[in-house]
Amino acid sequence: MTWTENLQDERKRPDKETSVIDIPYRTVTLGPYHLLYELSREMRIEERLAEAFGVDVSKRILTLAILRITDHDSLRIVRDTLDTSALEILLDSEWSYSSQRLSELLYDIGKDSSKRFLFYESCLQEDDVAIFDTSVLQSSSKLMDMLENGRKTHRTGLPQVNLGLVHSLRTKLPVMMKLFPGSISDTVTIKGLLNLLGSMGSKRITMVMDRGFYSENNMVFMASKEGIDFLLPLRSGTNLYKEWISRSKDELENPVNMFHFHGRTEQCADLTVDWPYQETYDHEGKRVTKLRVLVFNNTEREVEERDSFIARVEDAEILASRTVWKGAQHAIANIFTGRLEGMETLFDISEGDDGTVALERRRNAMTFAMRNFGRIVLLTSLKGSPKDILELYRQRDEDEKDFEDLKDDMDGGIQYVHPDFDTSLHARARVCSRVQAETRSSVLKRNSKKRRSALILNSRYAFN
Repeated sequence: MTWTENLQDERKRPDKETSVIDIPYRTVTLGPYHLLYELSREMRIEERLAEAFGVDVSKRILTLAILRITDHDSLRIVRDTLDTSALEILLDSEWSYSSQRLSELLYDIGKDSSKRFLFYESCLQEDDVAIFDTSVLQSSSKLMDMLENGRKTHRTGLPQVNLGLVHSLRTKLPVMMKLFPGSISDTVTIKGLLNLLGSMGSKRITMVMDRGFYSENNMVFMASKEGIDFLLPLRSGTNLYKEWISRSKDELENPVNMFHFHGRTEQCADLTVDWPYQETYDHEGKRVTKLRVLVFNNTEREVEERDSFIARVEDAEILASRTVWKGAQHAIANIFTGRLEGMETLFDISEGDDGTVALERRRNAMTFAMRNFGRIVLLTSLKGSPKDILELYRQRDEDEKDFEDLKDDMDGGIQYVHPDFDTSLHARARVCSRVQAETRSSVLKRNSKKRRSALILNSRYAFN
């Protein structure tokens, strides 16, 4: 799908002797860029960006975001990519996109937090359901104040910064992002985030989080905060987990509490327990005395989780057999990454007879890791049915893929050193996130195949 543009000055008529073939033309790719541009207009992305950053800057942000989806090229060659695309024609925007101008653009976007938060506010609904997750970005830069030793520093020796993303489950779109110092744990960042959301005009929000955010302090904080509902799983190694699993055994076996969920039978125990944390008062000054605990068990999920677990164990062993021994820390840093991260505790690590890494399975560690496969213990302040609440939690896993895409686009870390690193990273994350998630994840899921086909077919133009 291409667009052939006549570069002849329309005010000048060609000489009679000038043939059509002598008139300069430029052929640009239209299809994917037109599709994403139309989707961005449908979602009012450019309009929202213009309200926060101004018309000209909004077009540049949108241009960079669309290019991150279609080309994944370095920002250094954006100009070359634009010369072969129809983006500047579609957006009616011409700009140099030189390295200097791009650096200035990213710096200005990252530096002015008031404009960023004005954009965030336009994306946040008054009554929303959101997930919050963080990712570690590591860097060798010496110029970023937020870089600190954190939970992953021991793996590479590099300090880190934490990137937090809030993602709406109602609109399927990212709402906001924020950088946190590398030494701050997940359990601490949630307080600052919720206070920030409240200052942006959020009257009521339901936070759906993973087990990394569970702590007594966070539970007390959320229970006392006005306009906050929560849904998060309990960590399996806690005494409360063991207590509530034991207490729910009879209820889990009761067929009255079973329901069909996405093709499988879920066993459920809906418990109301005494508030197990320190004395807590809600925003009205009333003492919090109860907590809702939902225990789910699924035998098919147990089998799937066990199969996946053993497959990852074997993948680690295969990778180890191909890795030259250079010490235990080197083995951990090079083998236990990605989907194998954290699994080093399941093995005794040593040098093999052939000079590669040898992994010996730890029976007790593996048995302990497998003991709760198929079980989920959810803590919540919501009043919906167990099935609805489980569905909400399941959506979190699906929508978290957008966050994984963003982390991939951030190249797994930050290796470039720049004096204005703090602000430029804010800007780069912003460019990579909002439009990318809206166009690739939300709208493409929501539109039917027929609708998408129509958009593609309407992009097939040829102009002389």
